[in-house]
Amino acid sequence: MLNNVDRSKLSLEQIERLELLAHYNYIKLEKDGYVQWLVPQYDKLIKSRKIKVKGKSYKNILLNSIMFFVEQEVLEKKEMEILLEIRELRNYLVHEMASLLMVPVKEEWEQLFYILINLYKKINNYWCINFELAIAGNEIPKHFKLDVSNIITVDLRNLFLSIDMILGTKFVMDKKYVFFNGLYDGICLAIIDKNSSTEV
Repeated sequence: MLNNVDRSKLSLEQIERLELLAHYNYIKLEKDGYVQWLVPQYDKLIKSRKIKVKGKSYKNILLNSIMFFVEQEVLEKKEMEILLEIRELRNYLVHEMASLLMVPVKEEWEQLFYILINLYKKINNYWCINFELAIAGNEIPKHFKLDVSNIITVDLRNLFLSIDMILGTKFVMDKKYVFFNGLYDGICLAIIDKNSSTEV
């Protein structure tokens, strides 16, 4: 992965972090046909640190994982704050579900849902380009012009397609995709124009 990174555009701190991530001591654990990768360094450096959001300190695995994407400039700090707001709303909806079943969906809830979808896509897109495609090393046909910001996994494309069909949205409904093999997941390459060439 590091070989595909233009280091001239990175700060020394970013390069050191990439080197650290690349040299994690991954431990493979297999049980009942499932594979889990344990990363002691990640547990120590990422999971255990406290994150300050809106003046409050949190020691939370989800927020620490999100902070990784902030540090990689995939998300902005304010988007992490929005995700915390969404998480709190999710907890409220789950606990009060019985009393909310007949209540109309509030406009602000709907807006947060669309924000969540877009943030999910940004993270998934980063994963596809920097891990799935970069590590797999499969050459993408050069006659495709790619909509790089909309490259996502097959699983996410199917989820978005279901949402489009139910809500009438166009997260993926109006886009053209070519299926491609990543490292572990199937990838949907979003196509702009098949007559032009580009590379990820």
